[in-house]
Amino acid sequence: MSMNYIVKSSLIFPARQNTLNLCFCYLFNQVAGVAVIFEVQRSSRSEARKEEVRKQELEAMKQRDEELSREIEFLKNRISELEKHAKTRGLSSMFSIGHAEGTQDKVKAG
Repeated sequence: MSMNYIVKSSLIFPARQNTLNLCFCYLFNQVAGVAVIFEVQRSSRSEARKEEVRKQELEAMKQRDEELSREIEFLKNRISELEKHAKTRGLSSMFSIGHAEGTQDKVKAG
């Protein structure tokens, strides 16, 4: 049976028109249901991609934070070493080369 036959016969027989209306409503609901499912799946995939990007950005920030923490710890240790050196030898010994040259210039001038 072709669609034209069904439509023409539904004009003659009203009971067939009701059946035809029900079939079209059923078909429309099926198509609408598939479209909704498709949209939900598409939206889920999009959200999953966004979440993956956020996770990667967060991981990069954590790695950068760890690098900065290590660098800060290194600098703290270096400052501590310099402070110890300054206390044991005195500040003038840290700059003894420049100080000695300046003293020699004064001796020559005087």
